Amino acid sequence: MAQLDNLKLRLGDDLPDMSDDLLTEYLNEAEAEILNRLYPFGDGTEELPQKYFKLQVEIAEFLALKRGAEYEESHNENGIHRVYGSNHIPEHLLRQITPYAKVVG
Repeated sequence: MAQLDNLKLRLGDDLPDMSDDLLTEYLNEAEAEILNRLYPFGDGTEELPQKYFKLQVEIAEFLALKRGAEYEESHNENGIHRVYGSNHIPEHLLRQITPYAKVVG
């Protein structure tokens, strides 16, 4: 799986404590999020278009690096300030997805 290799490359030094199974789960979650946004009225049989493979890896990387701080609302420590909203994936990543639509009638 090319996405798994790309995700491992992007994570670099943060990788040692993450198994292939865990990284694959993050990739699956990213794929599901993209498909839900891409096909809002889909039936669940759609496949991820190749043009979204890079975004899938970016979202999976975000999820992996956020591990242990899921849904954190606020955090201040040594000049680092973190706040996560109700959506666990940043909107700037999801805005890259153009929903598929067709005329009904």
